[in-house]
Amino acid sequence: LAELRGTELSGLDEEMDKIAAFVGGRDVITADDVEAVSGRSFTSSAFDIIWAVGSRDVDRAIALTRELVIRGKRPNEIVGILSWHMKRLVKAVMMRKRGVSDHSIASGLKLPGRYARDFFRQVDSVDLDRIRSRMEILLKADLDIKSSGFDQALIFETAIVRLCLG
Repeated sequence: LAELRGTELSGLDEEMDKIAAFVGGRDVITADDVEAVSGRSFTSSAFDIIWAVGSRDVDRAIALTRELVIRGKRPNEIVGILSWHMKRLVKAVMMRKRGVSDHSIASGLKLPGRYARDFFRQVDSVDLDRIRSRMEILLKADLDIKSSGFDQALIFETAIVRLCLG
């Protein structure tokens, strides 16, 4: 909730009231409830975009990134979250190679429990050379977005296509 709405207590209190009304008499509020009322988290979107890229699903990856732009995220912010997520994947692969348990990895990376299963499925499916190549694509997109003067959305969508196609 803080990721979606910030940490100002009055705003969080207002969101909690909406969520409480949404769940009614239930004793438990789930992350899905929060997303239904307040929107999808940036971290969740990063997972979904990485899956779309890994599946080479250009349409889905672009649709997910456009959704983030509509919600107010700038292309360079999305590049940042994708880079951050890929760095975490690399760290997890390297930690596993050293024999670190998935539980310790999740704890060390401060991975929310609800993302752990999907995160480790991504870890199982990554290739370090491919991640390096994707990080280079993201770096070029970030530099172009910040310095080229061209349309940021177009630069970013081109990068997404390149990520998907390898």
